[in-house]
Amino acid sequence: MKAVPVTRGFAAEYRHDGVAFYFFKLRSDGEIAVWFQYLGNKKPFSEPALREEIRRRLCEVPGVDIAADRISGKPRFALSLLSTPAAMRQFKDTWTWALEQIRSMREGPDDALS
Repeated sequence: MKAVPVTRGFAAEYRHDGVAFYFFKLRSDGEIAVWFQYLGNKKPFSEPALREEIRRRLCEVPGVDIAADRISGKPRFALSLLSTPAAMRQFKDTWTWALEQIRSMREGPDDALS
């Protein structure tokens, strides 16, 4: 995963088999925007249950409260909520899990023709 500059911040980008995944944006105003909107356009996160799992895991960080109906949007929370080692570990573990989901994808029989 690498940081790429975007308007008013940096986004976390990961490339797998030539496909770019953007997970979140670290905003210049001190907030993190989770980019469910973009994740939802790509497998495996086109499955709402996987975006919901990311939301659930992020909500385990004390103070992070992302509403369930925001898994298609770009909800935000304060970067300061990640100031403790435990909170940062939970945040990083969430994205490690997401990376594992991407890496474990296998092309199914219906996908082979598209």
